[in-house]
Amino acid sequence: MQSLKAFSIYTKRVLSVKDSYAVKANANALGLDDKMLVENAGMAISYALLRKHRRKRILFVCGGGGKGALGLATARHMLDSAADVNVSIAFLGHEENLHNESCKFNYRALSSIAEITDIDEDNIDTLREMVRAADVVVEAIIGLGLKGKLYGIMSHAIRVINASAKYVLSLDVPAGIDADTGTPNIASIKPTHVITVHKPKIGIEKSHLIQSTHVEKIGIPLSAELLAGPGDLMLATEPRLIDANKYSHGSVLVVGGSEKYRTAPVLSSIAASNALAALRVGTGYVTVMLPSGSTIPNNIEYKSILQRNFKRKALSEEDIPVISSIKHNVLAIGGGIEESAESYDIINTIVGLEKKAGHTIVADAAAIKAVVKSRNLMTNKLILTPHYGEFKAISGVDLSSASLNTRVNAAVNFAKDKGCVLVLKGNSTIITDGDLLKINNSSTPSLAVMGTGDVLTGIIAAYASMHKNPFESAVAGVYLHSKIADLLAIEKGNHLIATDVVEAIPSILRAYDYVVRQQ
Repeated sequence: MQSLKAFSIYTKRVLSVKDSYAVKANANALGLDDKMLVENAGMAISYALLRKHRRKRILFVCGGGGKGALGLATARHMLDSAADVNVSIAFLGHEENLHNESCKFNYRALSSIAEITDIDEDNIDTLREMVRAADVVVEAIIGLGLKGKLYGIMSHAIRVINASAKYVLSLDVPAGIDADTGTPNIASIKPTHVITVHKPKIGIEKSHLIQSTHVEKIGIPLSAELLAGPGDLMLATEPRLIDANKYSHGSVLVVGGSEKYRTAPVLSSIAASNALAALRVGTGYVTVMLPSGSTIPNNIEYKSILQRNFKRKALSEEDIPVISSIKHNVLAIGGGIEESAESYDIINTIVGLEKKAGHTIVADAAAIKAVVKSRNLMTNKLILTPHYGEFKAISGVDLSSASLNTRVNAAVNFAKDKGCVLVLKGNSTIITDGDLLKINNSSTPSLAVMGTGDVLTGIIAAYASMHKNPFESAVAGVYLHSKIADLLAIEKGNHLIATDVVEAIPSILRAYDYVVRQQ
C-alpha cells in the first residue's frame, strides 16, 4: 500500500476518551502493545523534561493506572538518560495492590534503580514534604480512566499539589479533569502546563483550568487512525443496560426484494439480528418487508425477525404508509429491488420521509442509484454502499483500476459534495463522510460472492441503530464484515457463502459484550 501520509488531514484533530482507547486498540492490533506505547511515551516526555527542567528537583506523583505507568516510565528514562538529574517518586498506593499490568511492570523496573515512596492516607504528610522540596511536580495520578468522583488518597494528593504553588506539569489529561468535557471533579489538578500524548483531548481544549499545553508524539502510526481495526468496533459498541428491553437499543427495518431477488433483504435482516445476539448492545427489533408471497425461511434462527409483505410482488406506492408505520430508527433499503423509473420514484419518496423523520438510511443496490438523483434527499444520516460499478453509475468516475490515492480523493469529494456517508466497496474499502476517512483492507477475495453485500448492509444498519453515528457505524460494520471473511477463509478458503458470514458474527463480537447497571 502506498504511503498514508497524504490522508492524515482526514483524521480527527482532537480525541475523545473513546477515540483514544480506539486508537490504542488499533495500535495494539498493528503490533504496538501497551508496554511499547508507554515506553515510547515515557522516553518522549523525559526528553521534553530534560530540555526544560534538567537542573531542577523533579517530583513524580504517580497513580496505579495507565497514567501512573507513564509517570513511572518517564522517571526511569530520565534517570537512565542523565546522571545529574534530581528525581524523586511518590506512588499513591502499594505495589501489592496493583492490577494494571503496565503500571506493575514500570513500578518494578523503576524500583530497581530508584527509591519509590508509597503514599497512603497514613503518611500524606510525607507527600507534602516531598512536594515542598521539589521545584517541579509531574502529576501522573489519573487521566482518561477517571470515572465518578475522586476520593481517598488521589483526592488528598491533588489538594496537596494545588496548595503548594509549585510548577505543576500534568501528563496527558490533568487528574480530575473530564477528558471529554473539561469539567473539573470534586478535586482536580490546576496545572501550570500539560504534556498530552499523540493528540490533544477534547476536554483539554474545553477546560478553563488549562492555559498551556503541547503534544508529544509517541510513535503511534498514522495507520492506527486511518485503517479500520478492532478499536472501531469498540467505538461503535454501546453498553446494554441490565434492564433494557427490545426497544432500548434501536430497531431496523429492511425493505427489499422482488420476484427475482427474494433473499437479499432476508440476509440483511438476519445480519442485523445476529449483531444483536452477539453484541447484546445492538438492534433490539428487526422487521423485514418482502414481496407478496415471499416468506422468511422456517429455521429457528429466523424466528425473532418480524415479516411484513408488499401489497404486490414488487415495491409500490401502496407500501409507503405501511413502511412509515413500522417501528424503526434505521431503514436499510435497496437489496433485491429491480431497477426501474417507477421503483426509483418510490424509493425516493420513502427516503424523503425517512429523512424527515430523522432516521438513518442505509442505501444499497437500486436505492443507491435512486437517491443520488435528488440532492434534496442527501443527509449525513444517509449511508451509500456502492461497489466500483455502482459508483461509476452515480458519479461517472471509473475507479476499477485506479490507485488508492485516486480512489480516496474521488470518494472524499463525492461524500463532501453530497453530504452523505460513502462506503466504496472493494478489496480496500473506503469509508468517508467527506471530512473523516477510514480504509479497510481485506486479506482475502472470499467476499466476492452473491449475498455478502446484503449481509454488510444489515451489519451497518445494526450498528447505526444503536450507535447513532453513521460514519463510525459504517466503519465498524465494514471492519467486522471483512474480519469474519479473513478468519473464515482460513477454514473455507474461497468457498464462503453469505450465510457463513452471518453465522460467524457472534464468534467475533463476543469479546465486545458488556452490560452496565443504571446508576
